[in-house]
Amino acid sequence: ENRFSCKECNTDYEPTRGVRNLFPVFSNGKRDHIHFDVKKVGFGIEGCSFDLEESDVEELVSAAHIGDIRRADDRIQLLISGLRRRYGDEARKIIPAFVGAFNENYLQHRNLLGKSAHTLMQFVGLARYEAEVLLGNSYKGTFILPEDFLNFVPDGSRVLEIAMAGGENIDWVRKNKELEIIVGCDFSYGLVARASEKSNGKGREVYLRADAQYLPFSEGYFDVVMMFNALDRIPDTKRALKEISRVTRKKGTVILGNCNPLQNEKRVKGRFNLVYVPRENRVRDVREAVGTAGFEVDYEKNGVPWNIESVEDGRETLYVDVCAGRR
Repeated sequence: ENRFSCKECNTDYEPTRGVRNLFPVFSNGKRDHIHFDVKKVGFGIEGCSFDLEESDVEELVSAAHIGDIRRADDRIQLLISGLRRRYGDEARKIIPAFVGAFNENYLQHRNLLGKSAHTLMQFVGLARYEAEVLLGNSYKGTFILPEDFLNFVPDGSRVLEIAMAGGENIDWVRKNKELEIIVGCDFSYGLVARASEKSNGKGREVYLRADAQYLPFSEGYFDVVMMFNALDRIPDTKRALKEISRVTRKKGTVILGNCNPLQNEKRVKGRFNLVYVPRENRVRDVREAVGTAGFEVDYEKNGVPWNIESVEDGRETLYVDVCAGRR
């Protein structure tokens, strides 16, 4: 019952295991497969190349057409498993070409999909982070909440962190506060698995996969909601901020942070441009994000250093603006 089987493509996929996956399933009446001229999409960079075969292209575009993240995720996991089997430890060298092929697929089919192109854009980011973590053992350096912001996390509260990465910030907050529960969610299977491995299962922390644009939590459940360095990674940032508002109780607190300036678009290896957030869905800065979510800034700190390492970007020190907001 947990397998995905596509009758039209005649393919069957293994499910990802060990991580709770709470992506939404939409039923919008659209045909599962969109009809278009399917061609292989490839990309080469720095002496390596990667091709999305015709079946991959059809599956990803069809999944974007109906908004089925689970289906695209199955295909991404399948491709990553194939790279790991073929190249072993050398697979990390293929990551730039792998991400480039997904980006090229988005560029070639965005006009075909119209509004659904945002979902295909989201698959580019998912492919990047899964490859970074599962093939490169990379994307290390989770942003840690500055100590003075712990004053906005009351003991006994319910806390949610969105885009938690490897969960290091959750460890930091949990060790400094007596919480009822702290939930960490991320879009990436690899990052949730990394966070889950550190848990002994006896604490009050929960790790799961979820889409910030469709949070799987009831209205007003959390006292505090945190999100760092994701305002420039979520295709519909404004929808995600509305979701943050929805799941935060009426007198609750949000703590948002992001590197400044926001990297809604990023040049990779000087070769191709990744667009994470379309212009119409962007916010200018963290203060605007707090206001868009329906909160007023109560405290802020700008230029907090964040050291991050990834295969595509190498080691970087970025500077993060952080705001705590209350209704």
